[in-house]
Amino acid sequence: FSAAISACEKGGKWEMAVNLFDSMAQKTVESDIVTFNAAISACEKGGEWELALQLLSRMVQSSVELDMIAYSAAISACEKGGKWEIALQLFGVMDKAGVRPERITFNAAISACGKGCEWEQSLKLRSMMLQRNVQPGTITFSSAINACAQCSKWEKTAQFLGVMAQDGVEINTNTCNAAVSTCEKAGEWEMALELFGDLAQKEVARNTITFNAAISACEKRAEWRKALRLLSLLAQNELQFDRVTFNATISACEKNREWQNALVLFSVMGHLKVVAGAISFNSAIGACAQAGEWEM
Repeated sequence: FSAAISACEKGGKWEMAVNLFDSMAQKTVESDIVTFNAAISACEKGGEWELALQLLSRMVQSSVELDMIAYSAAISACEKGGKWEIALQLFGVMDKAGVRPERITFNAAISACGKGCEWEQSLKLRSMMLQRNVQPGTITFSSAINACAQCSKWEKTAQFLGVMAQDGVEINTNTCNAAVSTCEKAGEWEMALELFGDLAQKEVARNTITFNAAISACEKRAEWRKALRLLSLLAQNELQFDRVTFNATISACEKNREWQNALVLFSVMGHLKVVAGAISFNSAIGACAQAGEWEM
């Protein structure tokens, strides 16, 4: 049974894994820690936090000692289900029970903090990792940065990127996207562009999301020239344009009455088969209206 449940878990078939687990009881086959962990992990992959907690409870009832794998999978299931409070409660129970959390446990708990905008708690968890000689990895920092991003704590996201560089932890595109996007949402366009530039120096791949965040940062401060340069750089990198790319750039032009550039960009959208939305039309029309080019 353990091998079959584990195979279902790895294949993402959580329902089949749980059915197999339940059939063990019907056939009076005793469940052990391996089968429980496989079933809870299957629930975790499916985001079935309630089932994961039920299985955790059954472990206690069956006098099967809960280990790091069981707790970590249950915490991750709660995180994926958006139940960050329960995830953090489980982490506390685990700690009091004397079960040593590993990096995977901390990562899940920190990620749960992000869902609940509990950025201060995510910082405490990272500090706890260091105190217990658990080395933070890329996922750890990404989860912490996302937690700070949810709360618009752009200073903290920038600091985390600096710590990652100092500690030699790999910085990936998703991590940087969250950091640049946080600065953009906070109106910190200069920091957003600084982080964007650092990516190239660190040879971290930039994607459309990275460019969109940087262009949107420029748009918020009406830095239309910088927005156009970024648009040109996006094309040089042979990345995909989307509606967000054009909307932000056209809006930047509108704020500076650059109606001709706005109309050129609007036209390019059509040539590239990027479907224009209400924001696209409004920005283009607004640019013409501000410049007195009502006939356009």
